[in-house]
Amino acid sequence: MGIRHHPTAQLISDYVTANISPGVALAVAMHLESCTICALAASTASRPAGPERVGRADPPSESALSTVAMGPWIGLRKGVLGAVTSAVSGLGEAVYLLKAEPGADIGTASVRHAFLILVLKGRVKVDGRTVSAGDLLELATPPEVLLADAPGASLLVVAEDLPLRLRRREG
Repeated sequence: MGIRHHPTAQLISDYVTANISPGVALAVAMHLESCTICALAASTASRPAGPERVGRADPPSESALSTVAMGPWIGLRKGVLGAVTSAVSGLGEAVYLLKAEPGADIGTASVRHAFLILVLKGRVKVDGRTVSAGDLLELATPPEVLLADAPGASLLVVAEDLPLRLRRREG
């Protein structure tokens, strides 16, 4: 199954002009690494020249994920682990990673305030539709059902503030 969910043209434009928060930039950069359609759209979009670019760093690439500082992996529910990043969170957003075993119910509390989800590996079912590695979902409302499909899934989640209070689950 190929990539079927892409960032909007506006989001790609914001990425190219560096008019984007660090967590969203990370998610878009990682999507561009695996999606030639969006990478082409980003390469043909115009970058501003002059003072608008002063003091702005280029958005991170996929290799940046390996250097992102993360808290420890914590069990959120059966078959689901979460870790909050600290290097790219900010500007009123939280960025965290979720790993889920096949068939695990990720739970909507894990993505309650999410506005962007990038599937890094595997597949998930979001409100009945299957999304797979590379798919970037811009969410207007939180999903009602989020289940890991075989072979499991890894997600990068960008959310408002810090909705995911990572605590070890009881019992």
